[in-house]
Amino acid sequence: MANHLSAPACSLSSNAARVAQAEQARQRIEQGKPVNEQMEQADQQSAYQPAAAPTGSTAAPCRVAAPTPLPPLPAALARLKQPLPLLLFLLLLWTIPGLIGHDPWKPDEAYSMGLILHILETGDNLVPTLAGEPFMEKPPLYFITAALLTRLLPDSLPLHDAARLTSGLFMALTFLCLGLSARQLFGTGSGWLAPMLLMGALGLLPHAHQMITDTALLAGYSLALLGMTLSATQPIVAGLLLGTGVGSAFLAKGLLVPLLYSALCALLLLFPGWRHKNFFLTLLLAALSALPWLLIWPLSLYQQSPELFDVWFWQNNLGRFLGSSHLATSQERGYYLKALLWFSGPVLPMALYHLWQQRRCWRAWLNRSAPGEPLLLPLLLSAVVSLTLFASSATRSLYLLPLLPPLVLLATPLLRQPQPAPRWGIRTVTWLFTGTAGVIWLVWLLALASAFASGQWNMAGFAESFVIPDQEGILFRWSTFLPAAAATLLAWQCRPLLQLSQRALLSGWSAGITLVWLLLMTLWLPVIDYGKTYRGVFAELGQAVAQTEAHCIGSRNLGEPQRAMLHYFGQIKTKRLETGWPESGCPLVLWQYSLDRSERPHFSGTTIWQGERPGDTKERYLLYRPSLESSVPSIQKKE
Repeated sequence: MANHLSAPACSLSSNAARVAQAEQARQRIEQGKPVNEQMEQADQQSAYQPAAAPTGSTAAPCRVAAPTPLPPLPAALARLKQPLPLLLFLLLLWTIPGLIGHDPWKPDEAYSMGLILHILETGDNLVPTLAGEPFMEKPPLYFITAALLTRLLPDSLPLHDAARLTSGLFMALTFLCLGLSARQLFGTGSGWLAPMLLMGALGLLPHAHQMITDTALLAGYSLALLGMTLSATQPIVAGLLLGTGVGSAFLAKGLLVPLLYSALCALLLLFPGWRHKNFFLTLLLAALSALPWLLIWPLSLYQQSPELFDVWFWQNNLGRFLGSSHLATSQERGYYLKALLWFSGPVLPMALYHLWQQRRCWRAWLNRSAPGEPLLLPLLLSAVVSLTLFASSATRSLYLLPLLPPLVLLATPLLRQPQPAPRWGIRTVTWLFTGTAGVIWLVWLLALASAFASGQWNMAGFAESFVIPDQEGILFRWSTFLPAAAATLLAWQCRPLLQLSQRALLSGWSAGITLVWLLLMTLWLPVIDYGKTYRGVFAELGQAVAQTEAHCIGSRNLGEPQRAMLHYFGQIKTKRLETGWPESGCPLVLWQYSLDRSERPHFSGTTIWQGERPGDTKERYLLYRPSLESSVPSIQKKE
């Protein structure tokens, strides 16, 4: 939206403003330097403009506090005063670590790799297929894109790393669209704040580096949000972006995003400022541009197999949401509210605080004759997503991802007024990330010096288990040590920047998150990968199968991630007994059962091999040759 869509910033009280100005003056006096006049003028020009009261209203307009000028930058750090280069540098460090250098991890990456492998082997991109069987949980956009990218990238890059870079591309599009949306809503100078805020969301970090369809959904969702912000001034472009974003998100994960934006548009039409010609034109063009995305693949799937269409549409979309298909974990009371407190990081508190600051303007939003209140769009979108999550029967923190972009937009204006960083915030960020990085380095050095015995030691929150390999332990690698050391030294040198302003403190939070992630994905990546990969256990299984010269293997209770990785690492596709395949139909049967030491499997036949992943406390695999008159296998208690 153009400048006339700038937000009415209901400011801090006069007392709070005077306190902030006094604090700023004290800092300038201590430094012995005058105020940087150019920065002060730039901040004044980019500050919010006061919003006029609605036509016919006698209410006073929402007032705007005069921006407090920033102190001058220290000479040694003057090169870092430009926000865009800093943002691009941090985004690069935030994005690359974790995308390459490790095998597919369970559960989501494992089955995603199996679906991508099917497209590469057969060229069939209509029916998502996992280890020879249709897997109709999600549409194929992410898997098709990943298959195309693996063909474009050099063969020297491992196939799973090349496929995982697809998530990096979708996340880059997400950051770009969110930054443009913030700039369109709040004016020049806001475009870099929104991506910086999003980087600081704790829950986004691990999911953004996984080979999962949710990154494609988030990119389409953010593209549609950008289209909504342009609807008042550029309806043609807005309609194309909105329709393409909604359609691509549908082809990534199903009906969620189309339903969210349909509800959002219906709510916006209740406000007089959104009932105008440009918005109606935007909706018309969006519907037309979304139709190919919404119709081509579902109709093609239905023509080929109505049964598979029913499985996808009714069971994995509506059934999963309503709980009728029993495919998702039932939602605990208050689960999403509790998860959002850590998932969003500082974004949720900042968004709520800014809305509280704007409480005197809430009534004006309802009567505005033009769509000039930029907070209304992200506020309604946040409400729609929240109500959808609370109504859903499915429970996963991953489903909170669509709530992050609108919350980020609600929090962004809070940082437009340059205020000094609070001392408690500076101390918190400094000690939190200094301490965390120090612990990561210390434990790594102790493990490097063989201070830990090989075996399992759980560290919840980052992986199922950090497992030190029995044979090699932790190896020193210059390729991981040098980036980790350089990033740590750079972060230490940039500590004084935290004192400049709230914006600098936000950058420090995002930089701290980036540093911790980079250390984990360099120093500790071999350990995490060793505990989460299926390569070793299925390599042993493959050797055992090769010795038997069997060409057919049945499977019992083998999950989707395990079947996908058995196909990827062992080139083995099993015949599942759950689908009606007889146990005696293959000379070998692979059985996955719970790794409970108080239980043991009981079957009629000869054991060929047993194994488990290092550090896994849930899964064990048994390969056996069933007898000619085998009984149904069962679990029996140990005596």
